[in-house]
Amino acid sequence: MIEKLGSAFDEISFVTLTTLMQVQRHKLHQQSCKPEELAKLAAWRGVPVQTLFPEPEMPLISRKISKRPPQLFAVGVEYQLEQLSFPSPMPTGNPSNDIVKAWWLYQPGREKVPTIVFAHGWMAYDPHIWLRLPIGWVELLGYNVLMLELPFHMSRTPPGAQSGEMSITADLKAGFEGARQAVADIRAIIKWLRGRGVKQIGLLGKSLGGLMSGLVLVAEPSITCGVLIIPAVSASASLWHSTYTRLVRKDLEKLGISEAQTEEALAAINPANHKPAIDSQRILIIEAIADRACPVSETEKLAQQWSAMITRVPLGHMSAGFTSEGRRAARDFFLKWLA
Repeated sequence: MIEKLGSAFDEISFVTLTTLMQVQRHKLHQQSCKPEELAKLAAWRGVPVQTLFPEPEMPLISRKISKRPPQLFAVGVEYQLEQLSFPSPMPTGNPSNDIVKAWWLYQPGREKVPTIVFAHGWMAYDPHIWLRLPIGWVELLGYNVLMLELPFHMSRTPPGAQSGEMSITADLKAGFEGARQAVADIRAIIKWLRGRGVKQIGLLGKSLGGLMSGLVLVAEPSITCGVLIIPAVSASASLWHSTYTRLVRKDLEKLGISEAQTEEALAAINPANHKPAIDSQRILIIEAIADRACPVSETEKLAQQWSAMITRVPLGHMSAGFTSEGRRAARDFFLKWLA
């Protein structure tokens, strides 16, 4: 019964959100990959990880103290909030997207304690609302939190678009390069934290952020541990089997791009096609068994391929964030690995 309710909640949410998205779609949705570009994307599979995801240089970060917004009321009261910004180490050519913004919640005088680097979900629009997700329980552990705005989201949104809208389109090449950029951005901020003396770093990603975090775990061996919450393991499967992405799927169908072509083109950015750079015992996957956005079969495949721990919650994609079971599993996992 709980699974059916979770699935129904997903479907109602996705239909409502995509209907609203359809009202004002950005003109860039008209762009698409040429057949030869699809072949070039497919050729990335089998390329060495260090070539696919090259190590970024130490970023030159600008720091700005930020006032505590109402969204963070009653959580992280002892924490200082800073806005960080730096040029993306892997620019896409879109000026608004190529300046990375991140939000650092830290305890003054305790900047070197274990830090959770958090990657948010698709279409996230308010960084302070998303910061509540981890800080509500991370502060009880005494850790700091840093959340990076993913490509084409929040302040990185191109003019005239909705936050996150341009990160998933029928232009598969743009989505592929956006994923590579996200990995480079996250690795750059991890390098910056390391340079400031932070020794223990946990990675936390949800949904789209779970996919990007999974790819970071493939490329970055310095991470202490990682938790992937309802990760979009296969971008192709999520595009072709979720109501949430039905508008993009229609665009692909109009362009004559099949599911098989999509899967082949995006294979290199599927974490299950790579080995993790850290011990698989240090990776936890949290799965919503009634997920209608990120196919459970793909999540199970990743857990099996990586021999990673998995916690299954009887809810859907949108309702999984309401469960205490998932939060408790993530908290206990971080407590185990972050000294």
